[in-house]
Amino acid sequence: MKAKSKARPLLKTKKFWIILVVIVLAAAGGGYYYFRSQQTSVVAQAASSSLQTAQVTVGNIVLSAQATGTLVAGQTANLGFLSSGTVATVNVQVGQQVKKGQDLADLGDLQSLQSDVASAQANLTAAQTTLQNFQNGAALALGNAQLTVSTDQTNLTNAQSALKLPGEAPCDKTTTDAYYQTYLLEKANLDKMDLSNPNSAYYLSQVVPEKILVNKDYQAYLACSSYTVYQISSSQANLTIAQAT
Repeated sequence: MKAKSKARPLLKTKKFWIILVVIVLAAAGGGYYYFRSQQTSVVAQAASSSLQTAQVTVGNIVLSAQATGTLVAGQTANLGFLSSGTVATVNVQVGQQVKKGQDLADLGDLQSLQSDVASAQANLTAAQTTLQNFQNGAALALGNAQLTVSTDQTNLTNAQSALKLPGEAPCDKTTTDAYYQTYLLEKANLDKMDLSNPNSAYYLSQVVPEKILVNKDYQAYLACSSYTVYQISSSQANLTIAQAT
């Protein structure tokens, strides 16, 4: 008896939840059905308002548009004559397609224009002649200038080689010593002579030639041992002139 009394409340609770679930599902289904019906109605109304109907016929479909405005060319160019004058004829019309090299217009007074062309051609010929003469003269002037430069460079090299400085000697030490020894030998011979001999013939024939020989040997020794002041200054002046040139 107690066991049965406990099972009945449990059974009642289970039935309650089943009924509750059924009610919730029914409410959800009703809401979904109502939402779908409303959406279908809206779509149908929109479709009926945007669609246009017409009787089916056979023919061509033509699309057209109308507008007002100004036409602008994709490319434009300003054309003109090389010389001034009056336009005599225009050989094309507005909007006409032209080809390369086609004459678009002609100037009047062709005789005057041809005279201008002949004058310009004569001026061109004279200018070309002047240019040719200048080029020929320039080549000759350039050749002379190059020859002058070459000569001046040679003179400069020679002046540099001939430059004499204080303390330098024209000869090497061996040659200078040889000249000096020759001078001493001749001077010793002169010292051995009897300079007090009153015989004029002896003096003229023996003493004078020996004195001349001694002086000559001494001058040779001096010329070989060092440059003179004149030689040094003259060589420096020649170098300065060559450098300036």
